[in-house]
Amino acid sequence: MAYFQCPSCGETAMRVASRCPHCGLIFSPDMIPPAEPSRLRQFFLVGAALALVVVIMLARMQNQPQAAPAATAPAESRPEPPATVSTPPSGVQPPAPAGEIAVDSPPPPTAAPPQAAPPRAAPPPAAPMGEQLQRYAGTWVNVRDRRSPSGASVRVLNPGEAILVDSLIGGWYRVVIGGQAIGYAYNSNLSEEAL
Repeated sequence: MAYFQCPSCGETAMRVASRCPHCGLIFSPDMIPPAEPSRLRQFFLVGAALALVVVIMLARMQNQPQAAPAATAPAESRPEPPATVSTPPSGVQPPAPAGEIAVDSPPPPTAAPPQAAPPRAAPPPAAPMGEQLQRYAGTWVNVRDRRSPSGASVRVLNPGEAILVDSLIGGWYRVVIGGQAIGYAYNSNLSEEAL
């Protein structure tokens, strides 16, 4: 409850009272001072005002146009390329004006057919088969299209799989399966004995 001082005796009285409980003075509406807002209400009003300011600032930021990148010039300021006039070589008839049919004009050029995709890595060239040795894959072994670890893998041998090899060069055996050379495997990945 809110209180105020009685103008006659100076004692406190409730703001809703119609007379002073101490001296009996009857309060008229002009004697009661207006109520001061409570601190909670003041904080609420200040918080609401701040929230409104933030909302307005965010709305203005979203409505601002985005700045164009400085590196590109607007379309109006870009110079147009100069027009070139080409003269047809002698013996070639210039194109007919729009609406007329050109007689003796060559057919329009056609688009080149799409090029075929490059073929997959070919198996190693057939070299004369030397003495073939039986080896076993010591682990999962990549058989590559050339004697290099960067060569494309053409097959993977399972651990313990038996194969025939020949022509050891630079630590790489040529792998022969079914009488055909299919690629190369590194010597240290192969074992002389079955696992």
